[in-house]
Amino acid sequence: MNTIHTEQLSARMAELDTDALNAMLDQRDGAEFESVWNEIFYSLAPLKHSPITDTVFLSISDATQQHEICSYIADDLNLIFAAEEKGIENKFLSWLKDEYVRGRFPHTLPNA
Repeated sequence: MNTIHTEQLSARMAELDTDALNAMLDQRDGAEFESVWNEIFYSLAPLKHSPITDTVFLSISDATQQHEICSYIADDLNLIFAAEEKGIENKFLSWLKDEYVRGRFPHTLPNA
């Protein structure tokens, strides 16, 4: 998890206005993304708390003043952490982590 660049993610999120952040959340709430995410979540539940979740949540919260997007990011990091702890790999989890490694908030599925 230490390869996730929280500073870069915070800086990018801080550049976005409320409308852009809300649009990203709307895309995340879409049936396709939610379906894939939930399938993995329920296969890994219960999730352990990632060691960096609290730090990332506070950093993104300070940058955006939007707690919903912070919660999504924290949930993603917990999902990635749980999968790594359990030795579970799949294409979606790899993509999700890669987006965070690149300092981006994953909000649309690849090729979607």
